Amino acid sequence: GVTLLGVLLQVVAISTDSWIIIDAPTGAIGNTTGKFLVQAYNGLWRICKVEISRIINSQGQIRDETVSSCVSHNLFPTAEETMDSNDHDRYHLDYTRTAIAFTIIAIAIMIIGHAF
Repeated sequence: GVTLLGVLLQVVAISTDSWIIIDAPTGAIGNTTGKFLVQAYNGLWRICKVEISRIINSQGQIRDETVSSCVSHNLFPTAEETMDSNDHDRYHLDYTRTAIAFTIIAIAIMIIGHAF
Protein backbone atom coordinates (compact mmCIF):
# COMPACT_ATOMS: atom_id res chain seq x y z
CA GLY A 1 0.00 0.00 0.00
CA VAL A 2 2.57 2.55 1.10
CA THR A 3 5.02 1.54 -1.63
CA LEU A 4 2.38 2.17 -4.29
CA LEU A 5 1.87 5.65 -2.86
CA GLY A 6 5.64 6.17 -3.00
CA VAL A 7 5.76 5.04 -6.63
CA LEU A 8 2.88 7.37 -7.50
CA LEU A 9 4.57 10.34 -5.82
CA GLN A 10 7.86 9.55 -7.55
CA VAL A 11 6.17 9.37 -10.97
CA VAL A 12 4.48 12.73 -10.31
CA ALA A 13 7.84 14.20 -9.28
CA ILE A 14 9.53 12.96 -12.44
CA SER A 15 6.83 14.20 -14.78
CA THR A 16 6.35 17.69 -13.34
CA ASP A 17 8.04 20.78 -14.77
CA SER A 18 8.07 22.59 -11.45
CA TRP A 19 11.18 21.39 -9.65
CA ILE A 20 12.65 24.87 -9.65
CA ILE A 21 10.42 27.95 -9.88
CA ILE A 22 11.81 31.45 -10.30
CA ASP A 23 9.48 34.44 -9.98
CA ALA A 24 10.59 37.97 -10.82
CA PRO A 25 7.46 40.16 -10.43
CA THR A 26 9.27 43.33 -11.53
CA GLY A 27 11.06 41.47 -14.31
CA ALA A 28 14.71 40.79 -14.95
CA ILE A 29 15.98 42.14 -18.25
CA GLY A 30 17.96 39.94 -20.62
CA ASN A 31 20.73 41.99 -22.18
CA THR A 32 20.87 40.11 -25.47
CA THR A 33 17.11 39.81 -26.04
CA GLY A 34 15.79 42.97 -24.40
CA LYS A 35 12.95 40.92 -22.93
CA PHE A 36 11.93 40.96 -19.28
CA LEU A 37 11.99 37.55 -17.60
CA VAL A 38 8.93 37.32 -15.35
CA GLN A 39 8.94 33.63 -14.47
CA ALA A 40 10.96 30.49 -15.18
CA TYR A 41 10.36 26.93 -14.11
CA ASN A 42 12.49 23.89 -14.64
CA GLY A 43 11.98 20.14 -14.44
CA LEU A 44 13.97 17.08 -15.41
CA TRP A 45 12.79 17.12 -18.99
CA ARG A 46 12.44 20.79 -19.97
CA ILE A 47 12.78 24.44 -18.96
CA CYS A 48 10.05 27.03 -19.47
CA LYS A 49 10.23 30.83 -19.45
CA VAL A 50 7.59 33.54 -19.32
CA GLU A 51 8.93 36.78 -20.77
CA ILE A 52 7.50 40.21 -21.53
CA SER A 53 8.50 42.10 -24.67
CA ARG A 54 7.86 45.82 -24.96
CA ILE A 55 6.56 46.62 -28.43
CA ILE A 56 5.87 50.08 -29.86
CA ASN A 57 2.87 49.93 -32.20
CA SER A 58 2.18 52.17 -35.21
CA GLN A 59 0.48 54.83 -33.02
CA GLY A 60 3.60 55.11 -30.85
CA GLN A 61 2.01 53.38 -27.87
CA ILE A 62 4.01 50.91 -25.82
CA ARG A 63 2.38 47.52 -25.54
CA ASP A 64 3.57 44.61 -23.42
CA GLU A 65 3.43 41.20 -25.06
CA THR A 66 3.77 38.11 -22.86
CA VAL A 67 5.54 35.17 -24.46
CA SER A 68 5.78 31.69 -22.92
CA SER A 69 8.33 29.26 -24.30
CA CYS A 70 9.45 25.79 -23.29
CA VAL A 71 12.56 23.98 -24.46
CA SER A 72 13.38 20.33 -23.85
CA HIS A 73 16.72 19.59 -22.23
CA ASN A 74 19.14 18.21 -24.79
CA LEU A 75 20.72 15.49 -22.66
CA PHE A 76 23.06 14.22 -25.35
CA PRO A 77 24.27 17.16 -27.46
CA THR A 78 26.71 16.59 -30.28
CA ALA A 79 30.23 18.01 -30.10
CA GLU A 80 29.22 20.75 -32.54
CA GLU A 81 26.22 21.77 -30.41
CA THR A 82 28.44 21.91 -27.34
CA MET A 83 30.96 24.15 -29.09
CA ASP A 84 28.33 26.45 -30.63
CA SER A 85 26.18 26.99 -27.54
CA ASN A 86 26.93 28.28 -24.06
CA ASP A 87 23.84 26.46 -22.76
CA HIS A 88 25.58 23.08 -22.69
CA ASP A 89 27.62 23.00 -19.51
CA ARG A 90 29.22 19.58 -19.07
CA TYR A 91 28.61 19.46 -15.31
CA HIS A 92 25.00 20.58 -15.64
CA LEU A 93 24.36 17.86 -18.22
CA ASP A 94 25.99 15.25 -15.98
CA TYR A 95 23.86 16.31 -12.99
CA THR A 96 20.67 16.22 -15.05
CA ARG A 97 21.46 12.80 -16.49
CA THR A 98 22.28 11.48 -13.00
CA ALA A 99 19.04 12.84 -11.54
CA ILE A 100 17.00 11.19 -14.29
CA ALA A 101 18.84 7.87 -13.88
CA PHE A 102 18.42 7.86 -10.09
CA THR A 103 14.72 8.61 -10.26
CA ILE A 104 14.10 5.83 -12.77
CA ILE A 105 16.17 3.39 -10.68
CA ALA A 106 14.27 4.47 -7.55
CA ILE A 107 10.94 3.70 -9.22
CA ALA A 108 12.22 0.28 -10.29
CA ILE A 109 13.41 -0.50 -6.74
CA MET A 110 10.05 0.63 -5.30
CA ILE A 111 8.15 -1.61 -7.70
CA ILE A 112 10.42 -4.57 -6.90
CA GLY A 113 10.00 -3.83 -3.17
CA HIS A 114 6.25 -3.83 -3.55
CA ALA A 115 6.30 -7.10 -5.52
CA PHE A 116 8.18 -8.92 -2.76
